[in-house]
Amino acid sequence: GYTAVQIEAYRWFASGQIELSKKDYTNALTAFNKSQEVMPNSALPFFGLGNTYLANQQLQDALKLYQKAIRNDRKLSMAYKKLGDTQRLLSKDKEAIAAYKSAIQLGYKTPETRYWLATLMLENKQIEAGLKEREEVVKEMPRPEVYISIGKGYEKLKRDVSAIEAYLKAIEVDPNSSVAYYKLANV
Repeated sequence: GYTAVQIEAYRWFASGQIELSKKDYTNALTAFNKSQEVMPNSALPFFGLGNTYLANQQLQDALKLYQKAIRNDRKLSMAYKKLGDTQRLLSKDKEAIAAYKSAIQLGYKTPETRYWLATLMLENKQIEAGLKEREEVVKEMPRPEVYISIGKGYEKLKRDVSAIEAYLKAIEVDPNSSVAYYKLANV
């Protein structure tokens, strides 16, 4: 049920995705721009362009393109996630928190998205909410760095017993984690 124009646009978009996966940013940009020319009201070409600029560390350009993608499709959850990543890299923590929350609200509930949301919350004095999110993330990502960040959050709240428990869990997951041993010794 697609028109020839739509098929052409999707073909260019797919080509851009392939070039991006090969880290051929020049060809990816060309393909996504062609897709955007054919489908100027679609969010996908802008999202693809944003991904290309983000991969190439052109953060301001990526930011603008993710915002365009979201203007074209307010429900494109993965664009909110990537917008949050870009804002985090630009040290725009409050904006990144809002973008990650939007992504999660729209169904993009990956452990990575929730991990970065919790990280920013913990760094921005939203400690209780950040810890709650981190406790959920650790169920899916039982990594030492997640337990260590939980421990740091508990330290900020002056809850040393909970911090010790988190650091011990980090050591249980990775007995060679020097950071976990160091943090445990400090508490």
